[in-house]
Amino acid sequence: MKYDGHNLSVVRREIGDVRELRVNDIYSISLDSAGVWMATKKGLSYFDSRLENSYDFPIETDDKLSVSSSFVFDVMRISASEVWIASRAGLNVLNEEKNEITVYQHEIHDGKSLSSNVITSFFKSKKGEIWIGTQNGLNKSMGEEGGRLTFKSYSPKISNKQQDDDFDITSIEEDLIGNLWIGTKDGLFYFRTNEEEFVRYGRQP
Repeated sequence: MKYDGHNLSVVRREIGDVRELRVNDIYSISLDSAGVWMATKKGLSYFDSRLENSYDFPIETDDKLSVSSSFVFDVMRISASEVWIASRAGLNVLNEEKNEITVYQHEIHDGKSLSSNVITSFFKSKKGEIWIGTQNGLNKSMGEEGGRLTFKSYSPKISNKQQDDDFDITSIEEDLIGNLWIGTKDGLFYFRTNEEEFVRYGRQP
């Protein structure tokens, strides 16, 4: 839907319509001054609200603007020049100044890589910290080293297990004191950011 200040209109896939979108199933959106970034089950799209047309990013090609998967779960503008894309095959970072996408994935022997290739959600805190939800843990962006982003991962200890191997995050929010509420497929978690501790709220077996 689009609101121009006076009227509300629906933008959807219609054959032959100049406002046609690649798909109607949209998981997440992020706004900027010119339009809407869309995370969909058929990749990343951008809708220019001024021109009322959309651009679909290529998927799994050699193009420097190609997204690494057709399944895009979340999208967020991180800065004036960067848009982050959460996909089933890694974190895609679009640098608009360089006009290219860099993909970050889990690397088995790199403790500063992401904890999973399936990226599900993003959250930017009041402090400017970027938190990343994945299918296997919470990650925090730690900035660049050697021109590449690095990450720190967190997972709760559950029962006698060292950590939950399936800490599948669906959403992240922040409270007034800077701690995080995390929605997962295994209940609700509260993360004390200073102590780096989890508290779980959920239905017991």
